[in-house]
Amino acid sequence: MSVSTHALSEACCRAPQAIPWPSCVFQNLLPLFRIAIKIVGFFLWAEHFSQILLVKYIALLAMTKIVPSHPELLAEYQDTILASLNDSDISIRMRALDLVTAMVGTVHAISND
Repeated sequence: MSVSTHALSEACCRAPQAIPWPSCVFQNLLPLFRIAIKIVGFFLWAEHFSQILLVKYIALLAMTKIVPSHPELLAEYQDTILASLNDSDISIRMRALDLVTAMVGTVHAISND
């Protein structure tokens, strides 16, 4: 993945975080988060899309951004996420590792509450 492609994908995923949203907005957007994860999960899971590295990279990055607030939405994609740890591209493996680490951290934080 080229540096410019990486920078573009990072900017796309970080742009919504730059807006100071009130927390109540996110609670009202749960149905939208569900739809978004379904779409992102499809891009990660579907074979014809998963061959495109940028799409797979952005899907993993988007999931990493959502896992702290809505880890339950990613449960059905756990096998696909774990399979990404064996991808031939190092950037995909690193993104998958970031996501798995975030998922484990979130589960641990929830179980300690």
